Amino acid sequence: MQPHPLDAQPDVRLVPLSPRVTVAYGPVGGERWQANASIVVGDRATAVIDAMMTPDQTAPVRSEAERLGGGRPVRWVVLTHADPDHVLGRITFDGAAVVGSARSAAVLRDHTVREAYTGIAARLGGDPATFAMPQVDVAFEEGGTVELGGLTLEGVSVGPGHSASDTVWWCPQERVAWSGDLVFHGVFPLVRTNLENWFAGLDRLAAWDPRAVVPGHGPMAGPGVLDDQRRLLEELATEVGDLLKAGATVEETVARVRMDAYRDLPMAGERLPVAVRGVALSLGYGEGA
Repeated sequence: MQPHPLDAQPDVRLVPLSPRVTVAYGPVGGERWQANASIVVGDRATAVIDAMMTPDQTAPVRSEAERLGGGRPVRWVVLTHADPDHVLGRITFDGAAVVGSARSAAVLRDHTVREAYTGIAARLGGDPATFAMPQVDVAFEEGGTVELGGLTLEGVSVGPGHSASDTVWWCPQERVAWSGDLVFHGVFPLVRTNLENWFAGLDRLAAWDPRAVVPGHGPMAGPGVLDDQRRLLEELATEVGDLLKAGATVEETVARVRMDAYRDLPMAGERLPVAVRGVALSLGYGEGA
């Protein structure tokens, strides 16, 4: 996985993939490529996949979705997971129903999460007194579908992997897949605790044989990006596992992991120590190992 030059792009960029699918690239600043969203326009309804971080980010997405849909409002907001940078812009789509996994629904009902997201919104300029917590209106356990008229979105719950609630989505008519944050394209991934489910999610995405994959962060790509993400995670797991098996503690492993092929990726400096601790947990090693 090669790094992409992250030229500063303070605004959302709308990139058509086809007449019926447009990807909204999240703003880029420094090493951070913020979360992407997508517009999918069917004959009877329009869906937006992921709602970014702020209403300022999702405002141009809503405008473009309404334009592409001939003036009709967005009917569905579809979630890949419930992390704040994918849900806090949901308020922009007033009147739309939110579709997501039961795991996403549970995350967004959690009182601690509500408090955390209220604080995040306040730091981004929102008013805590008027903060509206995103909620899932239509939840599914293992898999769900959203019919748009001539287009279908098929979702499969595969979390916890990157997050507690990862869901991958597929549009068979367009042969486009949405990975959420199971793919960070061109930036170092945020790894927490469950690599087994992460790999299972990548397997599901690959089985669909997509012509295009829309990652949670970074530019859309062909199916080879799935192999790239798997390779990074496998090398990370191997290097971390070898050190731990040799008797290193988790913190010694954090200091000694090299990952030379990936150290130049944006966010690697910040996220590699987090990733090592996450892989250690995934492999069954606690902080005191």
